[in-house]
Amino acid sequence: MGKESIILIGGTLGSGRTTQTRSLRTVLKERGYTLGVGALIVKEDEYDIARKIAIQSINKNSFKDVLDVLKEDISYLEALQRKSLNFRYVVLVMEDFEECNKRKEKNAKLLDLFEYTQINEEQEKQVANFLNKIRANLASKQIKFTLVNIHKEDKILEITDHIINELEFLNDLS
Repeated sequence: MGKESIILIGGTLGSGRTTQTRSLRTVLKERGYTLGVGALIVKEDEYDIARKIAIQSINKNSFKDVLDVLKEDISYLEALQRKSLNFRYVVLVMEDFEECNKRKEKNAKLLDLFEYTQINEEQEKQVANFLNKIRANLASKQIKFTLVNIHKEDKILEITDHIINELEFLNDLS
């Protein structure tokens, strides 16, 4: 069995990570890509790395502290990079903090959660700042990272097409 190509989808709360992962799988299948072991794997980031970054930045931790918290997660990404033919960590970020808060409230109601964290504009900027620093840190380790900013007016398939266009290695797999 040869190496797989892996697309790992992460996202901050309210960014639509699960929906986008499903959409990406569906569209890639429709376009003729073989999904599964030995081919192309599209999966959600079960370790919630992007969400950990957001929580750490909202809690006003220093970037050094964030890197300490993420040490194991970054090692996981490095291992995926080494074991795969092609690897990309795609992180979805809701640009509009008010829309993000609405989505989090909706999800909390669906899950019968009584508490969830609302963010403000300053915190949203801090999350974006930390994500950009993490992207630079991962790039220094040769980990390919794509940051996708989601706007409330974006349609799911528009986002899917944007992600596919960012993944230049897909051209070699079709």
